[in-house]
This record gives sequence, C-alpha cells and structure tokens, in this order.
Amino acid sequence: MARQSTLNAKNLEALGAARLAELLLTLSEGDAGAKRLLRLALAEQKGPAEITREVRKRLATIERSGSFLDDDQRDKLLKDLERQRQAISGPIADHNPALAVELFWDLLAMAEGLIDRCDDCDAVVRDFFHTSCAALGAVAQKAPADPKALADQVYAAIVSNSYGQFDPILRDLGPALGPEGLAHLRQRLELLRARHASNEQANNYRDLKVRIAMLGIADALGDAEAYWAEYRDHDPRALTLPAIAADVARRLTPAGRAEEALALLRGADPAMAKLRAGAKSWCDARHLFNRHLTARGIKEWGRLGESMNVRGGLAMQFEAANPAVRQTTLCNQIDDKRWPSDRITAESPGDNEGLNKK
Repeated sequence: MARQSTLNAKNLEALGAARLAELLLTLSEGDAGAKRLLRLALAEQKGPAEITREVRKRLATIERSGSFLDDDQRDKLLKDLERQRQAISGPIADHNPALAVELFWDLLAMAEGLIDRCDDCDAVVRDFFHTSCAALGAVAQKAPADPKALADQVYAAIVSNSYGQFDPILRDLGPALGPEGLAHLRQRLELLRARHASNEQANNYRDLKVRIAMLGIADALGDAEAYWAEYRDHDPRALTLPAIAADVARRLTPAGRAEEALALLRGADPAMAKLRAGAKSWCDARHLFNRHLTARGIKEWGRLGESMNVRGGLAMQFEAANPAVRQTTLCNQIDDKRWPSDRITAESPGDNEGLNKK
C-alpha cells in the first residue's frame, strides 16, 4: 500500500479541489509556461470557442516575437507549441475539424520565422513541423473541404519550403486532397515549371522543389508512369544514377512495366558505370524485379530474351560496385541456399520449378 505522502494521482485527489488550486497557483508563480498550461486547461473547460481564442492569441504572440532563441529558449518554446498543437488536434478538432485545419495552417505558417530565430542544426524545429504536417493530414481527412482550395494551400507550402519544414506535406495531405486536389496541384506546379523554363535566371532549387512535389503526387496517385516521366522528360541524366533508376524501377515493376524497369537498371548498372552511389538500392530493385518475375511465372517473360543469373551475376555486379557492403541483408538473401544456383531462363522448366520452391 502506497503511503499517503507518496506523490500520485490518488493521494493528490484526496487534498481536494480548493487545496490543489492553491498549490497550482503557488507553483505557477514566476513560471510563464505553467500559467499558459493552466489557462489552456481553463479554456478547455469553457468550451471549444474559448480554447480556440486562447490558441489564436498565443500563436499570434509567438509570431510577433523576433528575438533570437538560444537552445534552452527554443526547447521551451517548442514545448509551448506542442501544447497548442495538442489543443488543436484534440478538443478543437473533436468539435470543429474545419476550424482545427485553419489553426494548423496558422501554426505551419510560423515555421520559417521560427527557424530563422534559432540554431536548428539538430533539426528539432523542422521535425516539430514535420509532426505538425502529419497531425494536419489526419484532421484534414475529417473536415469537409474544397479539394482545390486545399491544394492551393499545399502549393503555397511547397513553394515556401525553404528549410525542408514541409517536406512530408504531400505524403500527409495526399489522402485529404484526393484525385481532384492532386490533379489541381499538379496543374499549378506545371505552370510554375513553365514560368521557370521561360526565365533565363530560373532558380534550380525551385525546379528541384517542383520535381520533388511532382514525384510525391505521382506516388499519391499510384502513377508509376508519371513518376518515371518526371525524370525521363525533365532530367534524363538522373536516370543513370543507380539510386534513382532503382526508385523508378521499383515502381514500374509491380505496375506491369518489367521490360522498362530492367532497361533502366541496365542503363544505371553500378558495376558497368562505376557509379557506386545507390548501388544497394539498385541491387534491391533488381531483387524486386526477380521476385516479380518469379510470381508472374518465368515463361510469361520469355520475350525479355535474356538469361538472368540471380545468384552469381547479381551478387557479382553488386559487390563489384560496392565491396564494403558485401554483407548486407540483400546479399545474404542472394547467397541463401533457397535461391536457385543456376541461370534462370524462360525456356528451362527445371529452373522454373526451382523458383517455386520455398
């Protein structure tokens, strides 16, 4: 049995409301953060309108401030903002999701100014806004909204993504945008890219932001062709990099585009091109291609017209490209005895049987 002097919820409840209120007031003296926490709790008791007013007031106060923050001040401010975020995603969102979405956008709008005010080399401020993007995405799915209007807000976030604070915005808001919102966003980004193309002083960083967003839209729509076209039509040289070729091939293969996937992997072979960066991703994508080929039945892919040496050739290509990672999980899988030891060919029934063995 816990002693009555032990600090726990049950013992504190026994003090009674009046005594606890006195203690809280005493403890909050000289502690602005504690006072704000108490005000939020009181506002929540009064209802959603009051807590919304309290959150708006606090966000506006933070936004007006421009002083530099040392690490301790930054961390205290992030704790304060976390309390505001919890109020938005909790009682406010429960009562009025649309209002919560509006407040989340107000919170996200503070990102650049806050990062400018502190040393964020450890990215804790950026990570806070990444988490806020995820919270916004969850609430936005509950709020009835015009997909195009939401897409316009996402567009504004993408073009102002100076510190990477909105990197996950498309991933998190993709479900709320839906096909209509994603199509509208894609259209706006295409117009932006066209303006950059006609400007001799086009900013390469802006172009990169557009490309990253377009790749995110393609993934949100499950559009492997659009993902490939983003590189093929706008930066074909990037497809010679093993890591990028692997990213594209991993999307094309399950979409029934195995021939194109294999052609991309051949063109970015890290062993032949001496491009070590991304060698493991390249090898993983080849592995995915082989597994897909297995699942579909080897005879179906006879038109590829090649013998694929899964055990020997793929392992040698990978190790030649990057011997330092010879003992990776993938290479262990390749060396596993369950894999066929001979060449796989579309005309070899024996090898086809080997593929189906567990």
